[in-house]
Amino acid sequence: SKDLGRTKRQILEELADIGGVYVPEFYTSERKGGFLVPALGTRHVVRAARVETLDDEAYPEKPVAPLGDVVHHRLAVEVMRGCTRGCRFCSAGTYYRPVRERSVDSICRQIERSTQATGRREVGLLSLSTADYSGVDQLLYVLKNMHGKERLGLSLPSTRIDALTDEQFKALNAVSRTSSFTVAPEAGSRRLRNAVNKDFSDQTIRDTVSTLLDNNIQTIKLYFMIGLPTETDEDIEAMINLIGELADMARERSKRRTVSVAVSPFSPKPFTPFQWEPIESVDSLLTKAQRIKSAVRRYRNVRVSYRDPHMSHLETVMARGDRRVASLIWHAWHIGARFDGWDEHFSWKRWCEAAAEIGVDMETYTAALPLDQPLPWSAIATGVSDAFLRAERLRAYEEVVTADCRRGPCSQCGACVDVSPRFIKAERVGLESSDSPQWGRRKSSSDETAKLYYYRMAYAKGEDARFLSHRDTMNLFIRALVAAGVPLAYSQGYHPHPKIAFGPPLVTGVMGTCELFNFATVRPVDITCDMPAPWLPKGIEVVGVRPLRGKPAALESRMVAARYRLTMWGAVNRSGMERAVATMLERESVVVSSTKKGRLVERDIRPMVFELRVVDEAGGSAIEAVLEAKPGRTCRPDDLIRALFPQRHPADFRMVRTGCLSTTHDGVLTTLR
Repeated sequence: SKDLGRTKRQILEELADIGGVYVPEFYTSERKGGFLVPALGTRHVVRAARVETLDDEAYPEKPVAPLGDVVHHRLAVEVMRGCTRGCRFCSAGTYYRPVRERSVDSICRQIERSTQATGRREVGLLSLSTADYSGVDQLLYVLKNMHGKERLGLSLPSTRIDALTDEQFKALNAVSRTSSFTVAPEAGSRRLRNAVNKDFSDQTIRDTVSTLLDNNIQTIKLYFMIGLPTETDEDIEAMINLIGELADMARERSKRRTVSVAVSPFSPKPFTPFQWEPIESVDSLLTKAQRIKSAVRRYRNVRVSYRDPHMSHLETVMARGDRRVASLIWHAWHIGARFDGWDEHFSWKRWCEAAAEIGVDMETYTAALPLDQPLPWSAIATGVSDAFLRAERLRAYEEVVTADCRRGPCSQCGACVDVSPRFIKAERVGLESSDSPQWGRRKSSSDETAKLYYYRMAYAKGEDARFLSHRDTMNLFIRALVAAGVPLAYSQGYHPHPKIAFGPPLVTGVMGTCELFNFATVRPVDITCDMPAPWLPKGIEVVGVRPLRGKPAALESRMVAARYRLTMWGAVNRSGMERAVATMLERESVVVSSTKKGRLVERDIRPMVFELRVVDEAGGSAIEAVLEAKPGRTCRPDDLIRALFPQRHPADFRMVRTGCLSTTHDGVLTTLR
């Protein structure tokens, strides 16, 4: 736009004319009750933008897939947007109203195209309450029938206690067998659940957990909140008792069944009925969390974790803060705040120092707010009326439940004025008993007992990929082979895995010119080096592939040594390299030390150095070494460098594994191919 001669002001004016765009610069602020509040004046309130339908065009068919492992390493597939449950603490339930559902065909098309494009088979069916999706029966039925050829793994977000039926859960497990499942009671007593609009009884919770345990779920994950408005000691005691009951139910099934409890402090959010409420003090929240953890300690199958209340206080400051919070964030960063979402990096003291430095009182944002207090977010409208939020807050204190407007009367929240809700026509699909999963090892079938065909693939791992971990490299090749249409064979266990076995891993930072792995297919395939190439990153190249006669021995069991070439970056002193090599070869013992799990470990690597010499290389010299590489007895190239050049760091060298070696019948080393 600047290239077209527009000024910054003109660009902002044009952006402000777009629905849903808020330009703070156009709203002067005035202090009211401790807050800086935008003065509307001649400017209008910005209404949140809404799309009427969730069309296919809005979803990528070829999503960007990270090379490394991430927390949520699955394809994200949205099944619907919005929620009608009306939990009074939930900001997303307000932001994303009204409900708009995608068709089953649209969802399945995205799954099919995305899995083909990326090779990923883990899919998350995402929404605020996926079990409420009108087409959930039909969707699970269709995906179940895709399971045999696609090997899909499905996951759902945390689910309401009363949302998923036994039949639906069996259908979900027929698609993707899971060993854990997450449910969110949020509060321990029926009274407090009514206050936050979670309308289900203790018996419903017990019945749901019983169903999960009956379906072979090994770990029940429970989400609770503490510090909710109207909470009392009796509610905390009710939570403790409920956890104990569920722990007993799990232990009755098996000693290996566990209950994982996550406790989070309530944090008031804008555009919710609880936006005026305070967050409890840190001391009070810590006392409650520690009380819960201490009380259930007698249950050996229960694990309790809780969020740092300081972090929840900071979350509240950022959620309800005014324009001064931007300066707070900058100053905290300036004095060292980094990665504060991780407990090990979070420092509440640092944030307090930043607040004091700029004169911000964080308690202003965490305290109770008068109902007539002008709010910093008053220039933005989500569509849900302020009158509705106030009425819902009153109903919370009266412990009155507001019905789900999907099934009950309209609650007159105001969200459907601009965009109407869109529900698909629900189709009830019967799931016969034969469709339910067989727990444990599956019965053999003709497909599972059919002849398998084995192949060996060789690849080079270059400079651009040398910091990719061994596990990430394995996953890359699995996804690339799947995306290329290679019919991989899978194990027959509870969680089927592709039958693929890699050779010993490269040390992170080390390159390789001929790394190997074996894999099996269910039918013969004319595999070429080019087939997986489109799905491999720069730095990974397939250099060979060949069929094998019968099931091969594990590469790791055959490999006894590895050949390396070590080249120093920058200027090279050949005479110094030769002296270091000669000194090592003359010694009978070379001890290197490393730290493992906090303790010092010493090893003599000299017996594991089979060959060591200085060789000519284009532009200089390099060290060539043959090092022992057996399970439990391996000499790493970085250990060799530390022993040869104590004054140097392994990062000063370019390390390349040029061959994996086995032995012939007469004990001669030979390269594995």
